[in-house]
Amino acid sequence: MSFLAVSLMLASCYGFGAVAMRSIDVWRDLPRLDELVWASVLGLGISGWLVFWLGVAGYFSEFWFLGMIAVGVSFAIILPPVRFFRPSQPQHPSGETKVSGSTVLLWGGLTLVFLFDLAEGLSPPADADTLAYHFSVPKLFVEWEEIKFIPRAVDGGVPLLLHLTYTLAFVVGGELAVTLWVMITGWLCVLSLYCLIKPYTGKNLALAVALILATTPSVVYGAGTGQVEFRNALFVMVSAVALARGVMDGDWRFILVAAVAAGFFAGAKYTGLIYVAASGLTLIIWRPELKLIFIFGIVALISGGQWYVWNWYHTGDPVFPLLFSVLDYPVSDIWSKAHHKAFQQGFFDAEKAVPVNFFEFIAYPFRATLFSPGQFESLRTGFGPYGILVAPFAIFGLWLRRKNAANSQISILALVAILFYTFWFFTASSQRIRHLLPVYPLVLIGLTVATHRMLAKWDAAKPFCLILIFVVSIQLAGHAIFTVKFIKYLISPESRSQFIARNVPLSSPVGWINKNLNQENRIFIDTRYLIYLIKVPYFYGHKFHQAQINILESANDPIAFYDQLNRQGVDHILVSNWLDDPIQRQDSGLLGLSSSVLAANCAEVVHKFKSDRFLSRTLPTLHVAHQSGVVLRLMHDECRLKNPREIN
Repeated sequence: MSFLAVSLMLASCYGFGAVAMRSIDVWRDLPRLDELVWASVLGLGISGWLVFWLGVAGYFSEFWFLGMIAVGVSFAIILPPVRFFRPSQPQHPSGETKVSGSTVLLWGGLTLVFLFDLAEGLSPPADADTLAYHFSVPKLFVEWEEIKFIPRAVDGGVPLLLHLTYTLAFVVGGELAVTLWVMITGWLCVLSLYCLIKPYTGKNLALAVALILATTPSVVYGAGTGQVEFRNALFVMVSAVALARGVMDGDWRFILVAAVAAGFFAGAKYTGLIYVAASGLTLIIWRPELKLIFIFGIVALISGGQWYVWNWYHTGDPVFPLLFSVLDYPVSDIWSKAHHKAFQQGFFDAEKAVPVNFFEFIAYPFRATLFSPGQFESLRTGFGPYGILVAPFAIFGLWLRRKNAANSQISILALVAILFYTFWFFTASSQRIRHLLPVYPLVLIGLTVATHRMLAKWDAAKPFCLILIFVVSIQLAGHAIFTVKFIKYLISPESRSQFIARNVPLSSPVGWINKNLNQENRIFIDTRYLIYLIKVPYFYGHKFHQAQINILESANDPIAFYDQLNRQGVDHILVSNWLDDPIQRQDSGLLGLSSSVLAANCAEVVHKFKSDRFLSRTLPTLHVAHQSGVVLRLMHDECRLKNPREIN
């Protein structure tokens, strides 16, 4: 059933995208495989866009979602025959046409990587961000049977276009459909890169670059999870290539496609706003025609603006909570000055490892590859060594073709990527390298095409081939190590709960909570990667992403804490880092507040547990720490917090 659901969803995406492309007659100018990819990518965004409007209109149900998929599949059935019977569009000269040993070897490598990813797709989700946000939010929508605003920064009140496609998969196929869906859409990105670069480099080099992308550490880490950066690369590739076509030819149809895809990126993540700005500025620089600029701006707003209106409607801030200091929030309990300050320090300041200046702007790619601070997360989510190793070849190739650079579509792709990186770096946001993943395929295209042009003039094929072999070998080895845990799960009698215990830190209380609490209870949880696993109602109380229940490190008012818990209907508290000795407990934060509630006879310990905390899912036996935790049940009859004068 899950495989069928994913197949129908994919066909539906193609159908919606095909209708969109036929409506502006853009499909005739694309090669067959490119048309398939473009339509599927646009249809992916259209599906998430439609689910939003169905959800807010009150039509959030399996009936309406299946009907939507059926319409898309009908379009897919009706439209392809016209395409398949027309002559194939001519390709850019690309070299080899026959199958060689290298081709077979590259296809073998891609097949192996696909099997690795399939193993992950058939396994339960275990990534922390996925459990905390990417899958848990769609799961909540399914449980609520509607789309509700979640007043949490970073993972609640944010653009969720791609997450609504996960919601669709949950409704029609369950968890397995969702894990397969993220695997398939990840591979759609690999296929997109192959289609875009093949006309410039030939089949074998295009396959090699696709293999490099598929085994890039950040892709291995995030493509098979709910993280959206790699899927946003789909929108970037279609948008950037369409923008290049539209700019070079002055064709409004391709500008419209570029705007739609750019808007979808903005509707999927805040960093999409940076991409819209980068691609819009590229259009202004290269083709400053008012009509094209107007089309781009209006269409991008329509395709991606609904989430910003949604946030503004509920908070007064379209990019909640980033404009808190300059806007008045109509609802006072969702955010505060103290939480905004803690958010700035804990999210933005804590994730900046280097100063924001021109020198670090130039040095960042080298630092991220060779001397990466921990905040970059390059060791597990980096881009690998390919870019650094081929950069000298690419620079030389660019110099050789410098006279024709201004007339090249590749130059437009490069400008979009450079502007995105520039805006991203100087906005002083998080410096995690994975935020650049959406434009990384553009970087791969630019570097590889420039290198290919250099190889056409100079005999440097052997060292370049050695670079390809080296990069693919080490990245493939890393991918194999990453996949071991999924293969072990599939070939052994290991149960789902055992897999979760082995791969999700601090997960030991989940079984007790699901067994002993019911739908009438609501438990407070601050351990983010447990909320997807909890089957009973919960309140996720991040320290500085939400303000409805204040557990900031400075929070030390147990009366307010107890009152906030009751206002949110919470009757249990999960404390994962409990200390039995009251003397060792702090006076503030969740531990201090929970201790005060317990001491005031407003709660009792109903469950004690021990958990393992480990830093790596790939190698969970490394860096293991043991800690104790408790589940508290709130009490009211003899609670002294009802009267402040009775508190010591």
